[in-house]
Amino acid sequence: MKIINALLLTATMVTPSKVIAGESQYLCIADVVSGLAFKSSKWETTDFLSGAKYLLKLQNEDLVSVKEFGAPDEFIMPSCEKMANVQSQKCESNFDTFRFQPSTKRFVYAKTSGFTNEYEELGIPLKATDFTPHIAIGTCEEL
Repeated sequence: MKIINALLLTATMVTPSKVIAGESQYLCIADVVSGLAFKSSKWETTDFLSGAKYLLKLQNEDLVSVKEFGAPDEFIMPSCEKMANVQSQKCESNFDTFRFQPSTKRFVYAKTSGFTNEYEELGIPLKATDFTPHIAIGTCEEL
Protein backbone atom coordinates (compact mmCIF):
# COMPACT_ATOMS: atom_id res chain seq x y z
CA MET A 1 0.00 0.00 0.00
CA LYS A 2 2.86 2.39 0.83
CA ILE A 3 4.38 1.70 -2.60
CA ILE A 4 1.08 2.50 -4.38
CA ASN A 5 0.69 5.75 -2.40
CA ALA A 6 4.28 6.72 -3.21
CA LEU A 7 3.70 6.02 -6.92
CA LEU A 8 0.49 8.06 -6.94
CA LEU A 9 2.21 10.95 -5.18
CA THR A 10 5.12 10.84 -7.63
CA ALA A 11 2.76 10.74 -10.64
CA THR A 12 0.85 13.74 -9.30
CA MET A 13 4.05 15.71 -8.79
CA VAL A 14 5.36 15.14 -12.35
CA THR A 15 2.03 15.57 -14.17
CA PRO A 16 1.88 19.02 -15.79
CA SER A 17 -0.61 21.32 -14.11
CA LYS A 18 -2.36 22.01 -17.44
CA VAL A 19 -3.43 18.37 -17.61
CA ILE A 20 -4.84 18.47 -14.09
CA ALA A 21 -6.62 21.80 -14.55
CA GLY A 22 -7.64 21.18 -18.18
CA GLU A 23 -5.78 24.32 -19.20
CA SER A 24 -3.47 24.71 -22.17
CA GLN A 25 -1.70 27.58 -23.89
CA TYR A 26 -0.65 28.11 -27.48
CA LEU A 27 1.88 30.51 -28.94
CA CYS A 28 0.73 31.74 -32.34
CA ILE A 29 3.06 33.50 -34.78
CA ALA A 30 1.90 35.47 -37.81
CA ASP A 31 3.40 34.19 -41.05
CA VAL A 32 1.82 36.80 -43.34
CA VAL A 33 0.34 40.20 -42.49
CA SER A 34 -1.28 42.50 -45.01
CA GLY A 35 -3.57 45.48 -44.78
CA LEU A 36 -4.22 49.09 -45.59
CA ALA A 37 -2.22 52.23 -44.98
CA PHE A 38 -3.05 55.86 -45.56
CA LYS A 39 -0.26 57.11 -47.80
CA SER A 40 -0.04 60.31 -49.85
CA SER A 41 -3.63 61.27 -48.94
CA LYS A 42 -5.15 57.96 -50.06
CA TRP A 43 -5.60 54.38 -48.89
CA GLU A 44 -3.25 51.78 -50.32
CA THR A 45 -2.65 48.10 -49.72
CA THR A 46 0.53 47.35 -47.87
CA ASP A 47 2.45 44.48 -46.30
CA PHE A 48 3.46 44.43 -42.66
CA LEU A 49 6.39 42.82 -40.88
CA SER A 50 5.35 39.30 -39.95
CA GLY A 51 6.24 37.61 -36.68
CA ALA A 52 3.61 39.14 -34.37
CA LYS A 53 2.99 36.71 -31.51
CA TYR A 54 -0.25 35.92 -29.71
CA LEU A 55 -0.84 33.83 -26.60
CA LEU A 56 -4.01 31.71 -26.50
CA LYS A 57 -5.45 30.24 -23.34
CA LEU A 58 -7.77 27.22 -23.56
CA GLN A 59 -9.77 25.67 -20.73
CA ASN A 60 -11.04 22.13 -21.37
CA GLU A 61 -10.26 22.63 -25.09
CA ASP A 62 -12.36 25.82 -25.25
CA LEU A 63 -10.64 29.06 -26.21
CA VAL A 64 -11.06 31.52 -23.32
CA SER A 65 -8.67 34.39 -24.15
CA VAL A 66 -6.21 35.79 -26.68
CA LYS A 67 -3.59 38.43 -25.99
CA GLU A 68 -0.62 39.85 -27.77
CA PHE A 69 2.44 38.01 -26.47
CA GLY A 70 4.27 40.16 -23.94
CA ALA A 71 1.44 42.71 -23.67
CA PRO A 72 -0.17 43.60 -20.34
CA ASP A 73 -3.31 41.65 -19.41
CA GLU A 74 -5.61 44.55 -20.29
CA PHE A 75 -5.01 43.75 -23.97
CA ILE A 76 -6.78 40.40 -23.69
CA MET A 77 -9.68 39.55 -26.01
CA PRO A 78 -11.96 37.95 -23.43
CA SER A 79 -15.14 37.32 -25.43
CA CYS A 80 -14.63 33.82 -26.85
CA GLU A 81 -16.96 31.19 -28.29
CA LYS A 82 -17.07 28.07 -30.43
CA MET A 83 -18.48 28.78 -33.86
CA ALA A 84 -21.59 26.85 -34.89
CA ASN A 85 -21.20 24.09 -37.50
CA VAL A 86 -17.41 24.50 -37.79
CA GLN A 87 -14.43 23.43 -35.74
CA SER A 88 -13.14 26.98 -35.28
CA GLN A 89 -13.26 29.08 -32.15
CA LYS A 90 -13.12 32.86 -32.00
CA CYS A 91 -12.41 35.68 -29.57
CA GLU A 92 -13.44 39.27 -30.12
CA SER A 93 -12.82 42.70 -28.73
CA ASN A 94 -14.63 45.86 -29.81
CA PHE A 95 -13.51 45.72 -33.45
CA ASP A 96 -10.93 42.91 -33.64
CA THR A 97 -11.54 39.19 -34.23
CA PHE A 98 -9.17 36.26 -33.66
CA ARG A 99 -10.19 32.84 -35.05
CA PHE A 100 -8.39 29.62 -34.15
CA GLN A 101 -8.75 26.14 -35.65
CA PRO A 102 -7.45 23.66 -33.02
CA SER A 103 -7.14 20.67 -35.37
CA THR A 104 -4.93 22.51 -37.89
CA LYS A 105 -3.40 24.92 -35.33
CA ARG A 106 -3.94 27.80 -37.76
CA PHE A 107 -5.28 31.25 -36.97
CA VAL A 108 -6.52 34.40 -38.64
CA TYR A 109 -6.59 37.76 -36.87
CA ALA A 110 -8.51 40.71 -38.33
CA LYS A 111 -7.78 44.13 -36.87
CA THR A 112 -10.36 46.65 -37.97
CA SER A 113 -9.93 49.17 -35.18
CA GLY A 114 -7.50 51.98 -34.69
CA PHE A 115 -6.27 54.69 -36.95
CA THR A 116 -3.61 54.83 -39.61
CA ASN A 117 -0.14 56.23 -39.28
CA GLU A 118 2.03 57.27 -42.17
CA TYR A 119 4.90 54.97 -41.23
CA GLU A 120 5.88 54.15 -44.80
CA GLU A 121 6.27 57.84 -45.67
CA LEU A 122 8.74 58.03 -42.79
CA GLY A 123 10.55 54.90 -44.01
CA ILE A 124 9.43 52.82 -41.02
CA PRO A 125 8.13 49.30 -41.82
CA LEU A 126 4.67 48.54 -40.47
CA LYS A 127 4.34 45.96 -37.71
CA ALA A 128 1.23 43.87 -37.09
CA THR A 129 0.78 45.69 -33.79
CA ASP A 130 0.52 49.15 -35.37
CA PHE A 131 -2.84 50.91 -35.29
CA THR A 132 -3.92 50.47 -38.88
CA PRO A 133 -6.36 47.94 -40.40
CA HIS A 134 -4.78 44.58 -41.22
CA ILE A 135 -5.22 40.83 -41.31
CA ALA A 136 -2.67 38.30 -40.04
CA ILE A 137 -2.55 34.55 -40.65
CA GLY A 138 -0.23 32.01 -39.12
CA THR A 139 0.22 28.87 -37.07
CA CYS A 140 0.20 27.99 -33.38
CA GLU A 141 2.15 25.56 -31.22
CA GLU A 142 1.12 24.29 -27.81
CA LEU A 143 3.38 25.41 -24.98
